[in-house]
Amino acid sequence: MRITPSRLFGAAKLVLALTVIGATTAVAAQPIFPDLPLDRLLFYSMGALLALVGCAMLLLVLSLTFRQYLLRKGASDTQWLWFDGEPRGLARLRRIVVQRGIEHH
Repeated sequence: MRITPSRLFGAAKLVLALTVIGATTAVAAQPIFPDLPLDRLLFYSMGALLALVGCAMLLLVLSLTFRQYLLRKGASDTQWLWFDGEPRGLARLRRIVVQRGIEHH
């Protein structure tokens, strides 16, 4: 993957946004923890924010891996799992595949 200026700019905006959110959280939490210095509170809030982002990324990877598994095992489409039926015409296509003896992997 090539690092283009637009991707670098997007990453910089993301880091800046996370820093601003962490700093705002630290300043807002200052009255709750009056004995804790602001720099240590900022460190803890940034750590919590990074942990939250890490958990969200892990959940995203697991979700996409599960959807790929379903597709490999013959599910029609993972978005169709929210509905009680299959897309129109899929049953007919499956019958054609069975009649012609085409294997699906």
